[in-house]
Amino acid sequence: MELKEGTFDANNKNITCSNFISQYPNVRILNMGSGTWTLTGDDGMGSVWDCITTTNLTINCNTSTIKLTNGTTVAKTFHGGGKIYNNFWNAVTSGVCIIDESNTFNDFK
Repeated sequence: MELKEGTFDANNKNITCSNFISQYPNVRILNMGSGTWTLTGDDGMGSVWDCITTTNLTINCNTSTIKLTNGTTVAKTFHGGGKIYNNFWNAVTSGVCIIDESNTFNDFK
């Protein structure tokens, strides 16, 4: 899933995708809502959340949960861009989970 520009409102729904990418300089707003964002990382890229470019990026984490799931040995990387997130759940069964940048989490499992 990519957010290149504009606003994405999850409308409190659960989201399941292989990864989330928003690494563009365009104005972007992500309203995560109260749902669980399940990132499967099954595309083999390794980067499951990529918000390295935070210029013009607003993330409203609300009460959402980001959940990483994947059974492969590929390292799963969370490039949070130093943003504030609500809940983070590392539920991978194999490989490592790498968290980049100085992100803030309400709850971390």
